[in-house]
Amino acid sequence: MVVHAPIETIVIAAPSCCGKTYFSDSLKSDALPEFNEILHIDTFQDWDYKDAFYLDSDSSNELIDASDLRLILHWTIVRPTLKIFLRNVFHNVSYEKKSRADLLRSKKSTVLTLIASPTALADRVALRKKRSQELLEEGRRSRYKHLIYQFKLNSIHRFYRNTEQLARMYDRWNHFCIEQGVHHNYLIDVTSEPKLVGDGIHEHYPLMVNQLGFQP
Repeated sequence: MVVHAPIETIVIAAPSCCGKTYFSDSLKSDALPEFNEILHIDTFQDWDYKDAFYLDSDSSNELIDASDLRLILHWTIVRPTLKIFLRNVFHNVSYEKKSRADLLRSKKSTVLTLIASPTALADRVALRKKRSQELLEEGRRSRYKHLIYQFKLNSIHRFYRNTEQLARMYDRWNHFCIEQGVHHNYLIDVTSEPKLVGDGIHEHYPLMVNQLGFQP
């Protein structure tokens, strides 16, 4: 797959259930004016929006056209996967995918990494489990799909209870951004209303993560 680098990219990065979609939708509708100011962008309403996951598909023929595109990229740092014999493991999204790394290295890329308290993350997982049960009872989701989804959500919940593991995940992500030459990786607390807690300076990142409760 060929990916042409956009003129500018804002990466919204976080683990599953952290609130990437809500934050991205709010950003796209200019409902977070403080972040327009921080990023020196008048409006996000004419920006394109894509999920980085689709870049992993070798069969995709869709191209990102570079000429005048400004892109908001939804990037899941870590997601659960089902392995053979239903061994449930947490799988770090493949950072080494060339299509993804190229986007981070190209021209102007800014990363907004979302973080929420362990309690908030657990509550969001519980809400997704409840919603899946409602869809099952309404006949809008098959029992098989519901069981698989619940199985994955349970693994997310276990992962989020290990704050040391979470801290390592964010540290790995920060180092990956440094390796790709990303100049700014802002840390944003989305436990309630989004607020900037990191100044985008990589050296300050571990301290900011620990202050939010992700520590041994």
